[in-house]
Amino acid sequence: SFGIYHLMPAALAFALLVGVTAATGVLAVLQDARSLAVLGTLGGFLAPVLASTGSGNHVALFGYYALLNVAIVGIAWFKAWRALNVLGFVFTFGIGTLWGIDAYTPEKFATTEPFLILFTLMYLVIPVLFATRSEPKLRGFVDGTLLFGTPIVAFALQQQLVADTEYGLAISAVALALLYVGMATLLYRSRNEKLRVLVEAQLALGVAFVTVAVPLALDARWTSAAWALEGAALIWLAFRQERRLALLAGLVLQAVSGIEYFEQPPFTAEWPIVNAYFLGALLLALAGLFSARLFDPERELSLKHPALPDWVAKLLSILLLLSSGGWWIVGGTTEVVRSVGSEYEFAALLGFAAGTTLLAMALAARTAWPRLNWLGVTLWPFAALFAAVAPFDSAHPAEDFGWLAWPAVIASMLWFLREREMLFTKLRGALHVAAYWLAVALAAWEAHWLVDRAADGVWPEAAVIALGAVLTLATLRALDTVAWPFAANARSYVQAGCGAVLAALTL
Repeated sequence: SFGIYHLMPAALAFALLVGVTAATGVLAVLQDARSLAVLGTLGGFLAPVLASTGSGNHVALFGYYALLNVAIVGIAWFKAWRALNVLGFVFTFGIGTLWGIDAYTPEKFATTEPFLILFTLMYLVIPVLFATRSEPKLRGFVDGTLLFGTPIVAFALQQQLVADTEYGLAISAVALALLYVGMATLLYRSRNEKLRVLVEAQLALGVAFVTVAVPLALDARWTSAAWALEGAALIWLAFRQERRLALLAGLVLQAVSGIEYFEQPPFTAEWPIVNAYFLGALLLALAGLFSARLFDPERELSLKHPALPDWVAKLLSILLLLSSGGWWIVGGTTEVVRSVGSEYEFAALLGFAAGTTLLAMALAARTAWPRLNWLGVTLWPFAALFAAVAPFDSAHPAEDFGWLAWPAVIASMLWFLREREMLFTKLRGALHVAAYWLAVALAAWEAHWLVDRAADGVWPEAAVIALGAVLTLATLRALDTVAWPFAANARSYVQAGCGAVLAALTL
């Protein structure tokens, strides 16, 4: 009558369509007639189209659709009718999308955004109602179409609404992440076993939107750091819930975060330490350290891992620990080189290496995780490398604060051995001897330089020989008088320590 012959006004035609829709919905619930509900809802969604006058009043359109969706939520409270829910979703977001493509302008944001939020919340609730109202044989079944379709479609529409707003999409992603994580937390606390799959899916959606939000707001290094922390959180969740998929996702995310870190080109930071390059590497190191600790089957209070053999868990723990140490060294050494003048760069790097050993010892004791002490052992190869290249960079060891840096390295080695040598029984002798060689070599180099400044000829070499002989005799004497480190490791100091020094003096 209205569409073809125009025998009644648009308002009356629209009211009649709404009335028929409402009556059909109520009758469908009372009669448990799913097809009747679908038919009535279909008519309700088509009513604005059939009774349209071309005025383009989107507030009235979406307001009406909001009422229809309230009815669908109400029906979902009583009935698990998936077809009805999907129908509402398709028409609500479908017609909304068509309107947006044809008529949306930024000036309409304030009157459009509230409806998008409202519809998203409604179709967040409906899958929960469906999961709780399903028949016994379908209990725990999740409506994936609405569960995953709603955030995807809503986020795509939101992208169009906030396209001209700085960080608008990033803020939207964070809001969706908080929404889904909050919903998952709320449902988890209900202790309803039927909602377990739904909780895990919503938690995964929350994690996904956090992952999306970071690169939308931050540069590559902050993005990589956030992804690494997110990966560590997923690994922790996998251990708590014994979920292999979450474990794999966490490991992959940490690997990708490392690649993403180097995607950002080098830059000059305004502030030392407080910059994306160093803090990004630090967060990557912390994420790897946390994950390595979870995997280590030998640590105290170890968690049950998701069906992994101990050797696999141990291997992953070692690899993650190495990765963590690598990120710490990359970030720290780069920051030292960037922040410290070239004149004092060498000494600063030695100080960083010594500090790393002391930090590893402190963290190992604090966390009751002995394997962390292995990071302290990195001081030995680090010091050996610097001792090998030092003659090409410095005239003598004490130059440019070397008088402070090298003793700090030797002292850190001795302190580490004093407190941790029993953890490295196979390396114990080698670590002692290497520290001894380093100390003797530095002393000999410094003596050669000092004497060379005062006398020519063979006197510098003679000074080195004399010093080597004195140190050898002093070491042999200390074997009887100094319990540690000499008497406790007498064989190593006599054979490899003094023996090597005497052999070097004969060359």
